[in-house]
Amino acid sequence: MISPAMRSIRRTFPQAEITLLAKTWVLEALGGSPFYDRLVEYDREGSHSSWSGRWSLIRHLRRENFDLALLFQKAFEAAFFAYLAGVPRRVGFRTDARGWLLTDPVEPPTAVHHADQFFCIAESVGASGFDRRLSFHVTPQGVDAALGLVHKFGLRQKLLIAIHPGASKTERAWHAERMGQVVEVLMREYEAVPILLGTACDRPALDTIRRIAGPQCILLGDALRLQEMAALLQHCRLLICNDSGPMHIAAALRVPVVAVFGPGSGQRTGPFSDPDLFRITSHDFACSPCRQKYFKECLPTPSGKPFCLDEVTVDEVLDDCREMLKLAIRPDS
Repeated sequence: MISPAMRSIRRTFPQAEITLLAKTWVLEALGGSPFYDRLVEYDREGSHSSWSGRWSLIRHLRRENFDLALLFQKAFEAAFFAYLAGVPRRVGFRTDARGWLLTDPVEPPTAVHHADQFFCIAESVGASGFDRRLSFHVTPQGVDAALGLVHKFGLRQKLLIAIHPGASKTERAWHAERMGQVVEVLMREYEAVPILLGTACDRPALDTIRRIAGPQCILLGDALRLQEMAALLQHCRLLICNDSGPMHIAAALRVPVVAVFGPGSGQRTGPFSDPDLFRITSHDFACSPCRQKYFKECLPTPSGKPFCLDEVTVDEVLDDCREMLKLAIRPDS
């Protein structure tokens, strides 16, 4: 979601050397992007997990003599690193009690999408631009791997739909059983071939969907790397998912999306794409969006989900999927 801001920064400062400091698990998502020159890994779970390891990283940053730090990350730690690294100008949101560490504190706007929030950081240093689209750059290796899978499973000329049942927190994930029912209907109505995506943590949900929808589902799960998954999404006519990272990747690649939202806010973290390329299936409860302190401020349903998510029905998701497929399937497609 920082890609519109990064695109604008690159265009505004074409001669600058731009370095991204990113946690290890983010690195693959940044591969192939033209918006930076170098990557620096923050191995928070490994070599930088201790304070001595983090101090080693800070010393490395000091030696770089950066002129400007743009802090899209909102936590105290990001500003603290930039401060200790001696970066003379430090721009970021005045959040997490870190305003005193910033030379240019920015008030985060409220009730806007996170992509627009991050764009405010770019604007604060003079960057501008009308291109607010998300970007995700698929590597040639990812493209080749996806084509290999298309040929392996005989998927050319098939109507492919991707399903990703995972979420950053289990309480944000819609029922796998209901997602399986949606997939089963779409297979009958559209002769669609479902591709089931997810990590090892999502395997129980993926198995449930396949049990309900049938063995025709192609279960790839965590067999794919992130770049391979992104490239494979480009072959799909629809992604059905929760509020999750793959949702944003699909939006950036202009793949139609149906996303089920419960406690989160579609206005702030939904697909950032053309309105005719996504549908958010949700119910606007009076308490939405909540602070997501699950079951401390609200009671769970008997199924263990928040009421706002539990209220989303199979028929509602199906209606949105049919609408997206109707738009995606054209005579010249």
